Amino acid sequence: MRIEKLTGILLLLLALAGQTLADTQWESLPEADRTLLKPWAETWKTLPEARRQALLEGIHRWKNMTPEQRQALRKRYESWKQLPEARREALRQRFERFRQLPPDVRQQLLKRYQRWKALPPAKREAQRKRWQSLSPEDKARLRERWLSKTPAQRQQLRQRWQKLSPQQRQRILQQARKRRGN
Repeated sequence: MRIEKLTGILLLLLALAGQTLADTQWESLPEADRTLLKPWAETWKTLPEARRQALLEGIHRWKNMTPEQRQALRKRYESWKQLPEARREALRQRFERFRQLPPDVRQQLLKRYQRWKALPPAKREAQRKRWQSLSPEDKARLRERWLSKTPAQRQQLRQRWQKLSPQQRQRILQQARKRRGN
């Protein structure tokens, strides 16, 4: 009987401790964090733990940013808010598909993006226009050909392409267009 009473008291204390912890979680945050999290103050108790954790991690990253990084983030957020909801949803879905990729594939894509970002703006714009000018069939064909190559073959092709002069590259592109009938 004594063990049953102790067990009951322990369970009651655990339940109360859990309730108290849930009620005081917002109040236990540092004042600076609460200020940054103010938009979530009213709903904090109802947010899933994973969401709360993600918000706190975001606050931590924010506090460690330089003023320039914070300004850049504000600018990106303003751009994001200006997008139509359908576009934002499409981007969220694309990001979720990216997160589902195997880590090595994500790394390859990030490296490729960083290489592209390192190009001078004029070259990036030229590549963007060239890609946009392709038909959906041509884009699909290029993707298939590229993805059929091994990483080593892709690297070899990149290196060979980079060794070519701009005139040689242009000639190759023109020949490819002629073969496609453009």
